[in-house]
Amino acid sequence: MFRQFLAYKCERNGGQLVKVKPHFTIQDCSYCGKRVKKSLSVRTHACPDCGLVLDRDHNAALNIEKAGLAQIGAIPAIYSLYNCRSRSRLNSIKQRLWR
Repeated sequence: MFRQFLAYKCERNGGQLVKVKPHFTIQDCSYCGKRVKKSLSVRTHACPDCGLVLDRDHNAALNIEKAGLAQIGAIPAIYSLYNCRSRSRLNSIKQRLWR
């Protein structure tokens, strides 16, 4: 029911609802793609490879956003998983989509 309502609102406002699998969105680094294991009690994502430090939920939101953009073809799938420091490319794509 909620998903139908959300899809209706998206379509009504010119958007598109994209379903994204949430697996490992909290553990995968949104900047370099490294999987950083953590328990649910840990609220901060700290990547030992690239040094990114974010709130755990913010990191997951960035991963979900990239996966959704890759599903609709807005960015190549390689950027959604391991963007290899392509944050500026992702930001330019997002700016074009939300104008």
